[in-house]
Amino acid sequence: MKQNTFLITTVLTLAVGSVFLNAAPVISEFMAANDTTLADEDGDFSDWIEIHNPDGRKVDLDGYFLTDKATNLDKWRIPAVTIPAGGYLVIFASDKDRSNPEAALHTNFKLPSKGGYLALVAPDAVTVLTDFGSTYPLQFEDQSYGRDSFGSVTQQQLISGALPAKYFVPSDDSLGNTWQDLPDSFNDSAWTSTTTGIGFDSGVLLDLVGDTDLGNSTLKPAMQAVNASCYIRIPFTYDPNNNQIQSLSLSVNCDDGFVAYINGVESGSYNKPGNLSWNSNATGSRSDSVAAADPIVVDATAGATQVVEGVNILAIHGLNRSTNSSDFLIYPELTAAVVDTSGAQREGFFNSPTPGVPNSSGQAAGPLFVNFTDKPERPIAGQDLMVMAKMEAVSSPVASVTMFYRVMFGAEKTLLMNDEGTGSDALANDGIFTAAIPGADFDSGEMIRWRFEASDELGLETKIPAFKDPADSHQYVGTVAVDPSIKTKLSVVEWFVQNPARATGTSGTRGAIFYLGELYDNVFFNRHGQSTGGFPKKSYNIDFNKTQRFRWSEDAPRTKDIDLITNWADKSKVRHVLGYEIMRNAGVHAHFAYTVRVQQNAEFFSTADFVEDADDIYLKRAGLNEDGALYKVYNNTLTGSANSGFEKKNRRDENNSDLQDLINGLAQSGTSLDNFTFDNVNIPMCVNMMAAAAVIRNIDMHRKNWYIYRDTGKSDEWALLPWDLDLSQGRYWRSQFNYFSNLMETNGYIETGGAVRLVAQLYSRRSTRAMFYRRIRSLHDLYLQPSDTPMEERYYERRLNELSALIDPEDIVPSDAQRDFEKWGSWLHNADGGSAPVVPYTTNHPDVETMAEGVQRLR
Repeated sequence: MKQNTFLITTVLTLAVGSVFLNAAPVISEFMAANDTTLADEDGDFSDWIEIHNPDGRKVDLDGYFLTDKATNLDKWRIPAVTIPAGGYLVIFASDKDRSNPEAALHTNFKLPSKGGYLALVAPDAVTVLTDFGSTYPLQFEDQSYGRDSFGSVTQQQLISGALPAKYFVPSDDSLGNTWQDLPDSFNDSAWTSTTTGIGFDSGVLLDLVGDTDLGNSTLKPAMQAVNASCYIRIPFTYDPNNNQIQSLSLSVNCDDGFVAYINGVESGSYNKPGNLSWNSNATGSRSDSVAAADPIVVDATAGATQVVEGVNILAIHGLNRSTNSSDFLIYPELTAAVVDTSGAQREGFFNSPTPGVPNSSGQAAGPLFVNFTDKPERPIAGQDLMVMAKMEAVSSPVASVTMFYRVMFGAEKTLLMNDEGTGSDALANDGIFTAAIPGADFDSGEMIRWRFEASDELGLETKIPAFKDPADSHQYVGTVAVDPSIKTKLSVVEWFVQNPARATGTSGTRGAIFYLGELYDNVFFNRHGQSTGGFPKKSYNIDFNKTQRFRWSEDAPRTKDIDLITNWADKSKVRHVLGYEIMRNAGVHAHFAYTVRVQQNAEFFSTADFVEDADDIYLKRAGLNEDGALYKVYNNTLTGSANSGFEKKNRRDENNSDLQDLINGLAQSGTSLDNFTFDNVNIPMCVNMMAAAAVIRNIDMHRKNWYIYRDTGKSDEWALLPWDLDLSQGRYWRSQFNYFSNLMETNGYIETGGAVRLVAQLYSRRSTRAMFYRRIRSLHDLYLQPSDTPMEERYYERRLNELSALIDPEDIVPSDAQRDFEKWGSWLHNADGGSAPVVPYTTNHPDVETMAEGVQRLR
């Protein structure tokens, strides 16, 4: 039997917590989304599990098990390690499967952050000592979960809705402050009985409280033209058993002001005069619409210590702006934040993770969403959309589940979900709560989003989606109603944005994307590109949240970002897609790119090219080192400073010194430069990319529009990677034309990219130049066959036909290409420089080309 000395010093902290006699070890804390909290011996931030020994004696864990499968309780055997009395052991759940008792321990499984099973099992491989039900809840980055005697805080409504109350309009100051006291200190039996809200009006305020007494109240003749002040007493009860009030919040719909007292102690006010008396006026006025829609919320915690067991009094001195005011309202709600003082052991989230030491304070978990509707079959307008949530109790029985839904960018609507076997619910009390979004609420092509809130009998709440970070998480799940008017052979991107104009700027805006059956909410959009930023049909960056990465293909990992690239300048609409395709087929680690149809707010928007963004996910997908340094080049030719003209796409916690070393090395000459190049550059990878660029005639690789990549930590060699291939395959940038040239350039420029110092170095050396031309020959034979090649064997002719059949099919009228042409128009050949004339598609001019005409010129 060994004691894990490695963990004592570097991972395991032994600390004395609660000690009991004959108590079994337990999982006291775990983390399933370890981003920065605790690194293992490899420097990886692996998931981790903390085991606590609450017994008064040390425990030998030899033969105990950890598992993530309820059907495989002996999945990972703990080796012979001991935990002292009251001590803790941290085991990494990394899937590295390391069981040396004198080193850090690692299980043969990981912990999914979306929820899963986790258990500590006794040596008999049958007895479960600790688990977290059938599944633990959704976990969040760098927040741990476990069991403890949480002093959980819940919200308790002390006063809400229409409750019994009494009012009195004073005629002098004879009551003093006695009217604010508890019932045993003040007799209000002579006051007028009513219910909250209290006031008089015949319009907006009456609609707010839904009380006909407000419009025909005896308060109006007692108060109007008599006194701008009214005294109000509202009793409420409180049970302090296992509860302690942490704070009080008072919300009051008022017209025009108030001073509130809890058992005689002033606890909040609004529009209060400096010298309050029995006939005071409010210092300001509020319109009916504001009073109804915008309650005044004040911190009433000053009265918290006065709250007693049993009956209490909220006394309110209501204030009108003047005695002749036409309306008056006091409609209060009093909410207490209550701390659970029972000491009961519950599951929950810890405020600060504490691997290896006693747990910190935290918040007990509310009901568990085991499953819920987030990717339903697309509904049809007019047919109800059924939504379900399968619930499990965690701390106490589930009390209610509420769904909040909205259509497009309309206001939220509320549905109380049902588990009673009635209406939309199939079976009573099976833990599956259901609700139906009325089909009449949405039209074809419209976005429907929803979120859930559940509470238990203790008042503990769970929200799904959690929406913890408004800048990097989704607020809703949802879908889009089927749009039968869409006729296309392309993949369809359905884009929803409340203010489309804001998406065209660099500051951007947020919205949603629906693609391949999934809705991505709270997605960030802004304009992409430099020179293309002035196009009427723009490119866009689309940044997805950490909680909803984008699935662009069933066969590839989800990605963080994607670019929606304009093809407006390319009248054939195929150059981006074909350029990247040839690069990839040639063995270049190039982006994926394909054409999609874009709908915006349920209307046709464009055809555009989906192009992968550059990050570690791209590197891994492309077969490169995901930890390799990647720089996007905006204005540099590998000269001067590495801090100018480059954007680092990953490893951003480091500086650019590695790139500076490359630049300095390439600044050498002669043999030193040759040796440096051969020692530090992946020459085959660079030569292959240069040859592929030559075959597609990519003339836009100079001080920008490419990447420089390093295989960091492995070969440490540098290589070139492509970006921005629209000026290729006969399209050319000339200063007098800019983008807008109808010329088909067919001569020159075999050696492209020579402005880049590394490329120039490879061109200048006989050996690498020979490699370059040999590779051009082999690629030329594959993609640029001679004219006597049978048509079906010609790459370009075949692919042009295939892409035309997708974007501009003859059997769909109008095709997507035609719709795009009609929406965005065209441009005229800019023979005089400056900005090209943008013209509607109906313009009678030879430069105004359909896609079919642009493809024909490319042939």
